[in-house]
Amino acid sequence: METTTGSTTEKLVEQLRNPNATISSVDLDATCSNETLQHILDAILNRSSENEDIQIFSIIDITLESETFSKLCEVLVSLKQLRELTLASIGLSANALRKLCKILNHFQHLSLLSLAGNRKLGPRGIKMLSENYLAKNKTLVHLDLSDTSMGHFGAQSLSLPTTLQTLLLKSNAMGHDGIWKLAEPLQRLDLLHTLNLASNNCLDDGCLEIAKHISFWHHLRHLNLANNDIGDIGVEVLAREMDGSLVREVYLQNNQITDAGAAHLGDRLLGMTNLQVLQLANNKIQNSRCISIAHGLVYEEDVSEDDEDGDGDGSEEEDLTELGDASNEDEDDVGSRSPLQNGIDANDTPKQTKQQTRLKILNLSCNQIGDAGRSSENCY
Repeated sequence: METTTGSTTEKLVEQLRNPNATISSVDLDATCSNETLQHILDAILNRSSENEDIQIFSIIDITLESETFSKLCEVLVSLKQLRELTLASIGLSANALRKLCKILNHFQHLSLLSLAGNRKLGPRGIKMLSENYLAKNKTLVHLDLSDTSMGHFGAQSLSLPTTLQTLLLKSNAMGHDGIWKLAEPLQRLDLLHTLNLASNNCLDDGCLEIAKHISFWHHLRHLNLANNDIGDIGVEVLAREMDGSLVREVYLQNNQITDAGAAHLGDRLLGMTNLQVLQLANNKIQNSRCISIAHGLVYEEDVSEDDEDGDGDGSEEEDLTELGDASNEDEDDVGSRSPLQNGIDANDTPKQTKQQTRLKILNLSCNQIGDAGRSSENCY
């Protein structure tokens, strides 16, 4: 028996007509009209018991008509073994969500739920989802409620299953009040691995609240606070709390960080031994602090007479130009890289240095950097 994945509408239709095909995934996007979607949903219903093979179901960027949504609910009821459900940007309203919550409670193995882009949900929809599903859930690992217009009222009522490892809440205009109201449920997420709160206008106060919890999140590896108007006060506390943490990637682009905030980061970089990606693009960092961050990536160490270059093997002195690569990538795309150029004054650079941090990507693009600091901008 052939096991296949429905990656396109045409391929999926062909699979549904094949009684010997095992369909593990149904993925539909904007290329599919409501009429075509209804035909596909009817075909899935006609498979009856065979639908137990479907474990992943996804509809993205299709605004569902009421009749189509009703048909979708019938299909979801038949998917007994569903593990991942994505209903992103389908025009889901709070009223429609009430019906969906009843279905969600029947899934015993659902680990991923994405309702991202359903802006009609608003605070009322988030409260309904929390009370009728999330508060009782013990299986979800990945939850995406980005761009659902929850605001700070929705954040106040949001319940979070303690099993969550990935929580995506970007673009919800929660403000620092909303972040503060999320503090208690966030603290209970012992397994949290990825947290995305980008574009929520959390300001310094919201950043301070998140920073307080980093010590509780022993598994946190990815933190996104981009586009939140965070300034030097917030980043100072964040840098202090990250010192010694296991966080690998931090996204702080499009904020209000200036020289003072950059100085705090530079001072703490050596303690962030697990940090691999630091995004600081489009802030307000000047020349000198760009260079100080670059200097924070190296440290001085004693040199013995038998090992003058300080690398422990008696080879020639390590050249700073080999320390790292440059990157202007965004948070999801690693771009081209180039070696560190000769932009740091030799008098300011430790004579015997060795790379200690694991940082691979440092993005300082679109800051207020002059020619003297531009080579430091691209040092990692």
